Amino acid sequence: MNPDDVSVKDNRAILEAELKRALEAQRVMEKAHTALIADDVQALIELGFGQEHIAELKARSSVKGGGYPAYSLRSIRTNIAWLRRRLRKSQRTSLVSRHMRT
Repeated sequence: MNPDDVSVKDNRAILEAELKRALEAQRVMEKAHTALIADDVQALIELGFGQEHIAELKARSSVKGGGYPAYSLRSIRTNIAWLRRRLRKSQRTSLVSRHMRT
């Protein structure tokens, strides 16, 4: 798809969907991180992790003090902040555009 063909409304919908996905990923990562610290395998299974993935996370956890490296958690927070800024900018652009048409 040509970026020029994407309307402001479509762009906003894409940003909102990406933000929702990123917030859900953050929620799962933080719950998994907490479960790993507590050695709560059942919580990890309930989050949808398979045995192989749990073993991998636990191996990392014993080395790094958590199932996800700090940079992964920071990265998703940074991505969420960026998406929120882009969404606000998109909303302002839409308001300005509407104002100029009137």
